[in-house]
Amino acid sequence: MQTPVWFQMNEGALSVPPQWEDKTITALSFPAGSRSPEASFAITRDPSGNSAGSLSGYVDRQVADLAKTCRKFSLIDRHASTVDSLPAEVIEFSWQSPDGMGVVQQQTVLLLSSGTALTFTGTARREKFSTYADMFQQMVGSFQVRK
Repeated sequence: MQTPVWFQMNEGALSVPPQWEDKTITALSFPAGSRSPEASFAITRDPSGNSAGSLSGYVDRQVADLAKTCRKFSLIDRHASTVDSLPAEVIEFSWQSPDGMGVVQQQTVLLLSSGTALTFTGTARREKFSTYADMFQQMVGSFQVRK
């Protein structure tokens, strides 16, 4: 029998069988308590991140998927970066949400040594994005990989 692993989150930790895969999504919104937030920030985990062979290949695949699934998708920028000394790529794009609202998202993607891709996504309405862009970058910049 394989030893369970500990799954940790802000509120605590639990024992999970090793055959289970972490695909959690951490979602934050601003302002707190709002039914209609002005901005959101999410961190997603993709355990199969290294299946694309490289960080650039993974981001290429993500951009292609976004272009297919996001209405009025438009890539604004893509550039290399670092997060906690690890190579990362940043993409910024606009699209139209299902309710017709124009939004801008900034995604920062990095591949951990385990092969898991972490994607940090900051989202705001098109006309408000510049208000939150620096805050999104600061949040990503503060991330520290658990050693």
